[in-house]
Amino acid sequence: MSELNALLLIVLIMVGFPAIGIYGVRFGCKICAGFVPSIKETAIAIGLFCLAYIPLSIINSVPAIKTNWTAQLLLFVAGLSLSAFILGARLKPQDGCSIGFKKGILVSLVWSGFGIVVFAVGTAVFFGVFMLYGAMFSTPKPQGFQPAPQVQETPPLPSKKQQDFLRAAQEIIAEFPQLDVESPNKNQAAIDYVVRVRDGYIAKGYEIDVALRMAANDYAEALRQAQRTYVQPSFPPPLREPSPQQRERPNCNIQPVMTDAEMAACR
Repeated sequence: MSELNALLLIVLIMVGFPAIGIYGVRFGCKICAGFVPSIKETAIAIGLFCLAYIPLSIINSVPAIKTNWTAQLLLFVAGLSLSAFILGARLKPQDGCSIGFKKGILVSLVWSGFGIVVFAVGTAVFFGVFMLYGAMFSTPKPQGFQPAPQVQETPPLPSKKQQDFLRAAQEIIAEFPQLDVESPNKNQAAIDYVVRVRDGYIAKGYEIDVALRMAANDYAEALRQAQRTYVQPSFPPPLREPSPQQRERPNCNIQPVMTDAEMAACR
């Protein structure tokens, strides 16, 4: 089926387009100049125009020219003028003068419009025939046939460095929930500290996941230093041991809380 389509397309290009061009020029001469040139003279005129249009085709193939409407308009005017000059010089009635540049423009316009209409109609008929052919001769689907499910495109996986960084971030947040930027209980000052230290390690050449872990270690060490500096345990002062002379006095009774008399008995 595909080989047949390709063959018919080649035949259409090699036979159909020249035939459409020849008929369009002859039709334009009949309307604008009042005569119908021979097929031979028409084919020669179209061939000369195609050869002369090659430089314009090369210019039109430049990407910057294709997207420039001003350049496209200038190329259209140049092509129309070239067509009018060649057709006006080559086409002439029997034993008569050539039709000239002005009538050549009219013939070129009729030729262009005729070609566009025929090409559009021919393309529609061409694809319509093959769609009908496919519908008539295609293999019927078995009963209960279900099309294969569409394969969903798998989203691209993150790179190994990105995976290592995400793993390090998850482990650090699990140990220090206050570093979670999405948590309502986040500590913005601590987050800024870790980010600043991490960027410093990255500037020294460390990978981003290693830099993040080192920054988290520095943050943990800063927390431990803060606890040692500002949180001191409170213990009661030790009791003073009595002297040997105080132990020998029977009236000296050492107590945590003593009256003045009891203290005097121990002196």
